[in-house]
Formats: sequence, structure tokens, C-alpha cells
Amino acid sequence: AELPLAIDALRRAVSQDPTFGLGWTQLARLYAINHAFEVAPIDTPIEDAVSLAKRGVQLEPTSLRSRAVLAWALLVAGEIEAARVEAERALTVCPRSLVYLDALGWVLTLLGCWERGRELVDRAIERNPHHLPFVFHARWLDHIRRGEWDEAYGVAVRYTDSGWFWRLLMLASTLGLLGRRAEAERIADELVHHPPVLEDDVG
Repeated sequence: AELPLAIDALRRAVSQDPTFGLGWTQLARLYAINHAFEVAPIDTPIEDAVSLAKRGVQLEPTSLRSRAVLAWALLVAGEIEAARVEAERALTVCPRSLVYLDALGWVLTLLGCWERGRELVDRAIERNPHHLPFVFHARWLDHIRRGEWDEAYGVAVRYTDSGWFWRLLMLASTLGLLGRRAEAERIADELVHHPPVLEDDVG
């Protein structure tokens, strides 16, 4: 219920001040989130999310946030190579900053840049005790692709954010791969019949 209100407020903000770079970026972010996860039944085309994000970058070219959101929107749009380029470009803006390091590591992992993504995620976890929880999603994916089921399960357990479906999905999938079928079915049933209420914590 809150996401449509936030989108409407940001639309009005950028309409009143077209030079409000952060407003364009945050609007793009919410469009991409809603398109990817269907949080609210409103029209948020991913093409619009990309356009909004590009506007944000145009207004604030040195903003890590703006470039990270553009990389995320391009990923959701399926523009893989463009997303990789933008994610790497974001990292050159302020290479020593911890800001959005976790988010960019996650995005690069989803883009298939496994070593690069893991490097950034590990650095974020090591240097930032308040990193975003979905860094563990990136680590989990890396273990899954390597066939390291026990390690993947350990990471899934550490993913403590209950506001999204990721934790239950990660646990059920990994338990299934480990042959622990009864436990996997119990968690999958919980995911299907009592899904978490999605909250805005992506990047």
C-alpha cells in the first residue's frame, strides 16, 4: 500500500523540480523493484525504469546510488552487457567507498560476473557490519553453481531478512539439494501458503 504512495510522491517531486537527480533515481528504483517483484498492482514498465534511471545519472553522474540503480534496472530489463558496463562504471566513481559496494557485488553476481561479484560482496561483509542482507543471496548463488550444497545451506541460514521471500526460497532449495526432503517441503509449503510481506529493501 505504501509503494504506490511513494511512487506518486516522487512523480510529483520530479515534475515540480526536473533537476532533482535523486528523485529520478529513487523513482527508477521503485519502478524496477515493482516490475521485478510485483509488490503493488500498478503499471511500472521496466523500460520506464531504465529511462528514469538514465535521467538520474545524467543529472548526477558521480552518484554511486544513481549508477547502481541504473545497473539494477538494466539487469531487470535483460540488458546484460549494458548492466555490466554500468556496474563497473559505478565502481570507478569512488573506488574506495563502501556505499553500494554490497549492492553492486550482488548485481554483478546476478549478471554472471561470479569472481568480481564475490570479491565485492566479501569486501562489503568484511568492511561494513551494516551491509545489506542480500549479500548472502549472492554468496548462496555462487555456492549453488559450484555444487557446494552444505556451504550454500550455511549461507541461507545466515540470510536473516524475513521481509522478502529469498530466505525461505534459499532454504527450501538447498535442503532439497541436500536430500532433506521433508524439511524442504515444510519450508516450501510455508513459502507458498504464507509468503512474506515484501518490503522495500533492495539497494
